[in-house]
Amino acid sequence: KAPGSWTKTYAGLRESKDANVRRDATRLALIFNDPAALRALRADALNTKLSAAHRNESIRALVQKKATNLPNYLERLLDDKTVRRAAIKGLAFFNSPGTPDQLLKRYTEFDHAARMDALQTLASRKSWAGDLVAAMEKKRIPRRDVSSYTARQILSFDDQKLTARLERVWGQLN
Repeated sequence: KAPGSWTKTYAGLRESKDANVRRDATRLALIFNDPAALRALRADALNTKLSAAHRNESIRALVQKKATNLPNYLERLLDDKTVRRAAIKGLAFFNSPGTPDQLLKRYTEFDHAARMDALQTLASRKSWAGDLVAAMEKKRIPRRDVSSYTARQILSFDDQKLTARLERVWGQLN
């Protein structure tokens, strides 16, 4: 539980000129479940004047904290090239039914690294893997984009129907 003076203390620490002090104060605020910290992290993630590293760190902290309504927030960040990869990776931690559609509809806009992150995220859950295979069946995702590692990840769900569909579009793995 936060000390009684925490709100005022945290507000002052957030204004520090020292980035390390600001970062550490926010980490401590997260331990105290301070809603101001969550608001600050969300604002920082959107703030294009901050460094890419700072913005991505803010997203990782929000994901780690499993902030409320985060999947919707992360989906909005998919259009921001600076934080896109952190948003994609963060979506893997939440079982949000809209994630596959959000990733697949933007897939062609992603650079190679973001595409690989999207494929790994889609292969992280059985139902999402089904959406990935369906996109391959419809030729929305080229077979060459799906690595053997990702294909094996899909096979690890040990679902005969999903395996058969994957093998039809990707081929067999030995």
